[in-house]
Amino acid sequence: MKPNTCLVVDVWEGQLDIDEAVLKSNGVAGMGIRLNDMNGGHHLDINFLKQWAEAVNFVRFPYFIYNPWVDGATNFAWLAAYAPVEALVVAVDIEVRKTGYPATTYAIELARFLELCQSRWKMIIYTAQWFLPYLAFWPKTDYWWAQYPDSEMYFSGVKTWDDLKKRLDKLDKPFNAGAVPGALKLWQFSGDHLRLPGSTKLIDVNLFFGTEQDLADYFGTGPVIVPPPTQKAGLYVFNGLNYFPRPGGGPLTLPMSRQPKLGDNITRIPWLPLDQLLLKLNASNKVSVDLIVSANWGPSKGRDGDIIKWIGLLWPGRNVVKIEEVVDGWGRVEGAGLFTKALDKPAMNDTAEFGPLLNMSTPDLTSLNAFDNPELVHIVYDYNRANGWGDRNQPVFVPILGGSWWVEMNKLVSVDGMLPKIVKIRAFPRLNVRADAGTDAPVVGYKYFGEGVMVEQVKIAKDGIWGRVSGGWIGLRHRGTNWTDWKI
Repeated sequence: MKPNTCLVVDVWEGQLDIDEAVLKSNGVAGMGIRLNDMNGGHHLDINFLKQWAEAVNFVRFPYFIYNPWVDGATNFAWLAAYAPVEALVVAVDIEVRKTGYPATTYAIELARFLELCQSRWKMIIYTAQWFLPYLAFWPKTDYWWAQYPDSEMYFSGVKTWDDLKKRLDKLDKPFNAGAVPGALKLWQFSGDHLRLPGSTKLIDVNLFFGTEQDLADYFGTGPVIVPPPTQKAGLYVFNGLNYFPRPGGGPLTLPMSRQPKLGDNITRIPWLPLDQLLLKLNASNKVSVDLIVSANWGPSKGRDGDIIKWIGLLWPGRNVVKIEEVVDGWGRVEGAGLFTKALDKPAMNDTAEFGPLLNMSTPDLTSLNAFDNPELVHIVYDYNRANGWGDRNQPVFVPILGGSWWVEMNKLVSVDGMLPKIVKIRAFPRLNVRADAGTDAPVVGYKYFGEGVMVEQVKIAKDGIWGRVSGGWIGLRHRGTNWTDWKI
């Protein structure tokens, strides 16, 4: 081999029997591992996670097959969701042709994809001269270039890695190196022609232009904790006060307390006035109201004489809660504020306090609902001891005491940690895109059934949970119905 060059192999899910020790002992310094296929839509290579772990002693990098059937932002969102955290450099494979796809559109979407990627990784493009017509213009960046010298002339009789290294003395660079749109870093020269020790199948071999240390410096080595993406206008807008759902996406059923670190701090409310108020708030749902005080109903601990005991916080915004602040591992949420006093002492059973509530007008009572103010704690759902939770046909509107409530943060996961995320539209035939989160905001566009969109931000607002996508906001969960396949 020529000085200042080193060997890199690239593998995919069809090569399940790589012997990494043999490759390493024969001087292979790096390994590119295919992350995905895109036939029928992006999916993770079945061997990627295993191969990535087994390649830990190599300079390793993932390569991503770009899918022209979706836009650049959607390609980025998939990559962001599946790329290993250790990866500092990602190769993007541009070789898939979409019949009738304008070359200008292909180029613009790829440029958008690379712009999004630059906040996380250094990017190198894998392609070849015969793919250049697919794009109207190519980025001026680093390239991994495929060009295959005549296999019989240069590689006939090559059976070992030493044989290959001797033949490589005859090769300087790709014969069409002048066509590379940017800087040439890596040359794939074998074209699935060579079967060498360490692989029972044909294997692609590449030449990196630099020493093994240069290779390590370029792609990065070892586990590296990648910082969060740089905040950019139009991409990420992380919330100063984050939103949190329950792990696993199930309904948010949490113990709550008036004081942090006191999960068993039970709120006790006189039943007589509350019973009348609940009937006004839930006139068409008396069955659920009656269930609230039964011994088997979860969020309350049932009746204790004339006192009802509350110990549940259920689904503000359905199953996402807004945390206003965190103190010693407990998060503060806000109640609906219907009651003016905090009745958290057993002796507080004076119904005089509730007199004004019983005389409230119907409009005032009906203004208390989960749809208009989903960020506030004021709504209870059925709870089933057998399976942990349930959902009645209608929510039960319950006047939880206003002011601060506290929940254990270790029962929650960060929404920001799930973003960006691709979701598919389930609304048929289309879903409104609004200028802001909430049904009061004007409609500025549409997303159509089956369309994949990237959610960049989530917030609780009027009528449910909203996600910011390209062009505006969509209702991820609107008035009790999920409109995408992301079950928050």
